[in-house]
Amino acid sequence: MGHAVEAFESATDSLRAEVERFACLILNHHVPNMTGLELAERLRADGNLLPIMLITGLPSDTIVSRASDLGSSRVLDKPPSEAELLDFIEANQSG
Repeated sequence: MGHAVEAFESATDSLRAEVERFACLILNHHVPNMTGLELAERLRADGNLLPIMLITGLPSDTIVSRASDLGSSRVLDKPPSEAELLDFIEANQSG
């Protein structure tokens, strides 16, 4: 679709990246080292306000509520549709 994408093997790897250069983040809730919510929490604590989409196979009320408290833009059940992903990405593209 022409969008630049960078993938990480773990949440820890993504914390080493310069995520502030990204337009948005799409996080899987179940990733090595910490959950997607824990990663979002770390990013917010560091002052990062990037739009975040959280994808989970079990979108419980607790996960949705905590994600909302952290400013996550969307929580989607797995697998998200291509349209849902593209809508989120395109809504957050700069320039």
